[in-house]
Amino acid sequence: MKGITVPTLYTVGEFDEADPPTIERFARMTPGAQVVVLPGAAHLTPWDARDESIRVVRTFLRAADSSSGKP
Repeated sequence: MKGITVPTLYTVGEFDEADPPTIERFARMTPGAQVVVLPGAAHLTPWDARDESIRVVRTFLRAADSSSGKP
């Protein structure tokens, strides 16, 4: 994961079977990665926490786009 050189977002549901500590461990191995734990969600975060999931991804993409240095 150390070879990843692009902005990276990990999302995980609070009750996900791929639990938050596991995802946080992967994020620590990914330079500059962000982790967002979606409260009340399980494995299908876009279904379980639809509005919050969309908000988080949009915010991430906007920030990644604005930091690319491209017009």
